[in-house]
Amino acid sequence: VQLVMIESERFWAGFCRALGLEHLIDDPRFGDHFHRVEHCQELFHILEEQFATKIRSEWAERLDKESCMWAPIQTLDEVIVDPQVRANGYVSALEHQEEGEFEVVSTPMGFQRTPAEARSPAPELGQHTESKLLELGYTWDDITALKEQGAII
Repeated sequence: VQLVMIESERFWAGFCRALGLEHLIDDPRFGDHFHRVEHCQELFHILEEQFATKIRSEWAERLDKESCMWAPIQTLDEVIVDPQVRANGYVSALEHQEEGEFEVVSTPMGFQRTPAEARSPAPELGQHTESKLLELGYTWDDITALKEQGAII
């Protein structure tokens, strides 16, 4: 899980209860934000051991019950089917001439007037080599020589 403890004073007691670590609520090493930062390595070790005792769904229930700010760290398989990812358009379908339809991560930028979008799949290895070399002034004889030397595909 990913923890979001921006207001650690507000969430500390509930977080400790959610983890079954009530004894840390009044522990002077972790009594306020500055002490938790000062003793962060020790706290990380305690939390790491505690989080290892349950699976994510169990922690989700406990953290939600205490209104903790958290989010799951998802696998790629989980991310691509996440309803919020789909609703926000973070995945796009593209058509490949040989492979058919497949999905890619959408562009991370969003513009109102000129929306960015993935329009085509990445080129095959060497797909544009000849045309680019011709644009750069190479001749067909040059390109043939480069292919014979194994310098290009």
